[in-house]
Amino acid sequence: MQALLFIFGIFFRIFPQQLINLRFFSHSMQSMCVSHAPAISKYRDELSSMVCGSRLQNPQLLANLKASGIFHIFVISGAHLIFLLWLFEKIRLPPWLKISVLVLYAILTDLQAPVVRALFGLLLFQASQSSFQSRNNLRKDQKVFFIGLFTLMFFPDLCSSFSLALSWTCALVLSMTSNLVLASLLIWIFLNPLFWGIAVIHPHTILWNIFVAPFISAVLFPLGLLTYLIPPLGGVFQKAMDVLIGFYQLFPERIMISEGPVGALISSPVHRWIYIFTLHLFLHFYFTFKLRKKLT
Repeated sequence: MQALLFIFGIFFRIFPQQLINLRFFSHSMQSMCVSHAPAISKYRDELSSMVCGSRLQNPQLLANLKASGIFHIFVISGAHLIFLLWLFEKIRLPPWLKISVLVLYAILTDLQAPVVRALFGLLLFQASQSSFQSRNNLRKDQKVFFIGLFTLMFFPDLCSSFSLALSWTCALVLSMTSNLVLASLLIWIFLNPLFWGIAVIHPHTILWNIFVAPFISAVLFPLGLLTYLIPPLGGVFQKAMDVLIGFYQLFPERIMISEGPVGALISSPVHRWIYIFTLHLFLHFYFTFKLRKKLT
């Protein structure tokens, strides 16, 4: 699997027009996905945004999601693919069908950066059952690093993608701990530098990531998928959306993100990658020191 992905990556670098064609095809598939959204009485736009990754048209909800720091969970994200993989493993789909559906879903969502990065992660280290994978001893942070490199090798245009930088940093933080509370705190700490020159993330977002983000990933997204497959379930999805909207009505004053001075150093794509690679180096030396200390 790893060798096949490497070959495809080289192919797209040699023949960039094929990558352009793939992106055009993916955009067309996303438009088809949006057009086939069930005709529910309300939240149809939110449904297509969550399932197909289309642009969210509700300005109030958009502002609330961004202010609470969970916009990346609502609109298509790696968490969506992780849920699908979990579902496929529960119903014991054969590996080839599992991988095919994940790739097709990534294409349906316009090959957006967080989904592409998560897709490579699932293909390289989860979906594949090759003997190479069973013998690899890479740490989780090292896996995040190589997944990111594969993503950039396939799609070099994502070098300037802010969403890829956010997704990469979140994945790196999640590789440090499986504790939800600690992970939410570390995400807030390590994402703030990426927003320098754009905004300042308020600590309130930690609570939203702990209590509300799981509701979106584990309840809203599965209901959205089921609504696409079984339209009469649209009423249940709408009730779940009412719950999400109710969360925000408890906090009418959005003080969770404040704009910062534009033009800070980290807002440059080059400096964003310097920041991310510095985090990788820090973790590498930290784990190396920790291992040496354990051996001695």
